[in-house]
Amino acid sequence: MPAGLMARVIFGAFAIVGIAAGSEELHFPSPESQAATFTPYEDLAIGGTPVRRFLRDRKVVLFTDVKKITEVPGGGFSVLNDYVACAVPLSADGYLLTVSHAIHDPVYALVADHERPHLIKAAIVWDGHEAHGCDLAILKIAWTPHATATWAASAGIAMTDAVLSSGAYLDDRGPDQRCRLDDGAGTISKTPVRIGPDGIPPFELIEARLLVHPGDSGGPVVSLSGALVGVTLGHILDHLGQSTGVTVIIRPDLAWLDRVIAQHRAEQAASP
Repeated sequence: MPAGLMARVIFGAFAIVGIAAGSEELHFPSPESQAATFTPYEDLAIGGTPVRRFLRDRKVVLFTDVKKITEVPGGGFSVLNDYVACAVPLSADGYLLTVSHAIHDPVYALVADHERPHLIKAAIVWDGHEAHGCDLAILKIAWTPHATATWAASAGIAMTDAVLSSGAYLDDRGPDQRCRLDDGAGTISKTPVRIGPDGIPPFELIEARLLVHPGDSGGPVVSLSGALVGVTLGHILDHLGQSTGVTVIIRPDLAWLDRVIAQHRAEQAASP
């Protein structure tokens, strides 16, 4: 797979590197080190649902910059693409939230119907990175998710709060490169900072001591009660490109998010 260019973005005091899978040049935590952080929570249940199933139901894996999809025996498929990222289901009618730097059209969402995987092409409803200076994107797919996000209150996000993350990564250690799911855990290290200069939709950035790696961009970060804190934006690296162990989480202004989705629904309803 050709190495993808990582999206370096700066918001105020934050200098981070976006982590859509596709780069092999920066030094991110290993899948094994990330998995070790999740070990203390393996037996956690959220609302009666085992924690890994809870996270899986609130995450959609995205294949972006897709060039070819080939069906393989046994009901599977092979995807030729340059990036893997994630998104969070927002509504029963298929709206998803992700990060803009991970979106390279065409975008396909990996979903499961009765445990059988399917790829569905996603429509880009709103992409803020290029036109609006906000590294968020809203997608729409023709699919009803198993579960949708319930947002944590911004004012309730506190230092040292435990959080869980979920994403995906490209495993090239075998004869064939495979997309695998991952989960991690950490703690909030900096509470929400609101950003919203003129012309940019308001959003908040949050820091956490959290290990993530390529493919986790856009994946959910939730509290231990399952409330969505935000989505993974990027990992802070030092001047040598080494992991600092700190991840930046982004969350939109929720009133703004509701307006964008409502407007798109209205436009779709009015179109012939």
